[in-house]
Amino acid sequence: MALKAVVQSLEDVPEAFRSLYVEGQGGTFRLDAEGVEDVSGLKSALQAEREERKRAERRLKGLDGIDPDEYAALKKAAEEAEKKKAADEGNWKSLEQQLNERHLKEVTKHTERQKLLTAALEEELVDAAASRALAKHGGSVDLLLPHVAARMAVVEENGKFVAVVVDENGNPRVGEKSNRMSVDELVQEMKANQDFGRAFEGSGASGSGASKTEKAGGGTPGVIALGDEQAFLANLDKIAKGEVAVQ
Repeated sequence: MALKAVVQSLEDVPEAFRSLYVEGQGGTFRLDAEGVEDVSGLKSALQAEREERKRAERRLKGLDGIDPDEYAALKKAAEEAEKKKAADEGNWKSLEQQLNERHLKEVTKHTERQKLLTAALEEELVDAAASRALAKHGGSVDLLLPHVAARMAVVEENGKFVAVVVDENGNPRVGEKSNRMSVDELVQEMKANQDFGRAFEGSGASGSGASKTEKAGGGTPGVIALGDEQAFLANLDKIAKGEVAVQ
């Protein structure tokens, strides 16, 4: 029985001769004897060379009929076009970034201007409404305007900005008959106040908020005209105690 020079597995060799084989390249086993060389590496190189030659032949076949110089010129032109395209894209990206930054600055500038205009409009609306109500009820605009304005805000209704009376949470206050409190009502409320009432002219209110119709001294009940709503509201406690009469 002849022994093979190279085997893929020792299982292919009778057990008695397996000791005569040594491991070669690529996981094969070769007969360890003089004149027997491991040529598996050469075979692999030869196989790779043959495959590369086939691929080269296929590429050359695809270029059949094309002038080599013309092909080289076309290839160079394509490379130059790719470089120019990359450069143009880089320039455009830089320009696009500049445009975006400029647009952002313009938007920010416009937004800040809108805030300033809105704040000025709100202040004008509040001051105008408060000043009218104070003048109507004989209040000192210089003294009371900041206090009235602090109790007001501007809201948008049906596309228009309106100055309204608000509470400490910024919600519109409720006035008489569950309607929204008017600026006049706010001013009247302040007029009846012990502290703010002093800043009104001809209200008849003293530091205690008493009506000008109340008679002083002797415990004699004062008299309030039936239609004097302001005096009525300012003297509710005294009316209840019988100290002030309504006629």
